[in-house]
Amino acid sequence: MQRMFLVVLFLLFIFQGLAQRYIEGRVIRVADGDTFTLVDLHKKKTRVRFFGIDCPEIGQEYGRAAKNYTSLHTLDKVVRVEVKNKDRYGRLVGVVWLDPSTDLNLKLIQAGLAWNYPAYSKSDTYREAEQQARVRKVNIWRLKSPTAPWEFRKLTKKGKR
Repeated sequence: MQRMFLVVLFLLFIFQGLAQRYIEGRVIRVADGDTFTLVDLHKKKTRVRFFGIDCPEIGQEYGRAAKNYTSLHTLDKVVRVEVKNKDRYGRLVGVVWLDPSTDLNLKLIQAGLAWNYPAYSKSDTYREAEQQARVRKVNIWRLKSPTAPWEFRKLTKKGKR
């Protein structure tokens, strides 16, 4: 009897972990190219940050274009987020799926509106997509010397001191 209880408890733990790997909901707000808020079926609001990519900040060239692209594809639509982890700001970090085969993280890179974020992603797919966008000189890759968002944030932070 006790053994059966432990098996059931173990299975519940496993299934709960699997259930939390994905979150689905309607996007109600887009903050920038790689951050949005969704509301799930239980009316719980969750802030989501895209995994493995970094879009230009709103104050950078193509920052608004990245936000508009994300808004066009997600705002008032249901998306599924494959949760990877939580960041230091409490946001869920994950891969955003528009449908079972459309990875929006990848689409942003292909559109030249995001960098592969090597500090957090080891994805060959994302790295190769960025290289292809660079070769095609699409959006941010048209710029003579594009500044990666993580470098822009460092420079902005230093300037505020």
